[in-house]
This record gives sequence, C-alpha cells and structure tokens, in this order.
Amino acid sequence: MEAFIGTWRHDVSKNENLDAFLKVLEVPDALLPALKKRQYTYKISKSGDNWTFEMSDENDPSLSPKTYTVKENQDYEVVDLDGVKYKVTMNMDGNKSTEKMTMHETGLVVNVSRVVEGNTMKAVHSCKGASMTAYFVRC
Repeated sequence: MEAFIGTWRHDVSKNENLDAFLKVLEVPDALLPALKKRQYTYKISKSGDNWTFEMSDENDPSLSPKTYTVKENQDYEVVDLDGVKYKVTMNMDGNKSTEKMTMHETGLVVNVSRVVEGNTMKAVHSCKGASMTAYFVRC
C-alpha cells in the first residue's frame, strides 16, 4: 500500500484510447480538447486507516484542486475537478488498487485498476466495454 504514497504526475503523452473512452462516458464534444490536455497531479498520503488524495491540473490553474480523505472498502462521495459527482469504493492491496466509481448524474460505472511498479503508476479505466490507460510518474 505504501507504494502509492507520494506525488504523481500524469504523463499525457502516454494516454491510450482516451478518445474512445471519453465517448463512452458521453463527454460533450466541447469539453474534449481541455480534457485531452489535462496534466493531473495526485498527492497521496496515509495516516492510520485514512488515505488522503489531493488532485490538481497543472495546465489549468483556474480549476480548484480537490482533496478527499477516505477509508478502504467504504463508500465515499467525490466531486472531481469538473464538478462531476461520483460514489466511489476503493480497495488497496500492496502495489495494486481498485476503484468502483458510479457517476451520480448518468449512473455509469467506471472501474479503475491501478498498479505501481517502481516510479510508474499505470491506471486502467473501463466502462461499458471500453477502456483507456493513463500513466503517472512519481515526482
């Protein structure tokens, strides 16, 4: 679990299948250019049973960073950088994590599987038969 602790920067150049995945999520065309440029940074820390996630976008400082603190295997509410609300359940297992994210507005379920190997975190997002992969590098 400690493998996730630290600061992670999204490597936009390595996104795989992002366009198709965003279409499955029914993202409006007007938002696609901004989403493709997102340079996410995650700061992950742990205190006792609580995990804290801080999320920001380096390319768009007008978006307010989001911070949430959660416990594993418990449902919690998240509002992402764009104001989209999710119900999330997270499970951590060594260098792997899984998240089930249900979008409040549409009911779509996004499953996220993350694996940390050294200084790289691979995140595979899947929904309705489509998937995309994002890579993050430890700062």
